[in-house]
Amino acid sequence: MSRNAPPQHAIDLSCDAGEASTPEERAVEGALLELVTSVNIACGGHTGDEHSMRAAVEASLEHACAIGAHPSYPDREGFGRRHFPMKPKDLEATLCEQIEALINIAAQSNATVTHIKPHGTLYHDASHDPRIAEVVANAALACSGDLRLVGPAHAPCLRIWQNMGIRCITEGFVDRVYEQNGMLRSRSMPDAIITDPADAARQALRIATEQSVLLDDGTQLALRVDTLCFHSDTPGALAIARHVAETLRTRGVQLRSVCETEHTK
Repeated sequence: MSRNAPPQHAIDLSCDAGEASTPEERAVEGALLELVTSVNIACGGHTGDEHSMRAAVEASLEHACAIGAHPSYPDREGFGRRHFPMKPKDLEATLCEQIEALINIAAQSNATVTHIKPHGTLYHDASHDPRIAEVVANAALACSGDLRLVGPAHAPCLRIWQNMGIRCITEGFVDRVYEQNGMLRSRSMPDAIITDPADAARQALRIATEQSVLLDDGTQLALRVDTLCFHSDTPGALAIARHVAETLRTRGVQLRSVCETEHTK
C-alpha cells in the first residue's frame, strides 16, 4: 500500500442515527455526526419517532451531513433484525409511510432527504431477494424520483435498482469482517466485528485507496464502494470513527458525501 493516497481519492463516511435509547448512546451518535458526511435516520420501523427524527435532522444540518432515510420492517420489538414476512403491498405501504415521515420532518427544516438505506434484516433481504428489492425500489419511487438507494457492494439488488432507473450507492463497512464471496461475516461468529481502531483504519484506507479488502487468508477481495459505514453500537465506535477519519484525511483521502459533494469534511 502506498504511503500517501493520491489527492483524487474521496470517500463518503456514514453512520446510522436516531437509534439511541440512552444518554450515553445519544452522546456517541452526536459525536459520530461530527465525523461523518452522510447519515441514515431511523424513521419509525425498528425505532424512532417524530422527536428523534427531528433531532437527527437538525444535528445532520448542523454538521453538514447528507440526510438519508433508514426504514425497516415494522418490527420495533425485534429492532428490525428478525425475518418478518409481509405481503409486498403491505411492505411497500409501511416503507412509504416511514420514508415520507422523514421527508416531511426534513422539509420543515428546509432540508432534503437524498437517499434510502434499508435497515437490518430488510437490508439483507433486499440485497439478495429480487422480490424484496423491487418492493424497496417501488417505495422509493413512490416517495420521490430523486432518492438514491444504498446497498452492499456485490449485491444483486444493485442491478435491479439500476434497471428500475434508480441511482445506487454502494456501501462497505469499516468495522465488519468480509468473507470471500463479498458478504459480511455473520454476527453470530466471535470474530465478525472489528473493534481495534487501527485495524478498522487500515481496512478503511485500503477500501478507499485500493478498492479492495484484505481477507483472513491474506488474499484481497475487490470492493469498490461509494460510502463506508460505522455502526454506532460497535464497541468503541467513537474511537474507531475518529481514528478512521483522521487516518483517511492524513493520507490524502477527501471525506465528502456521495449525494452532496459540496458537503466536505
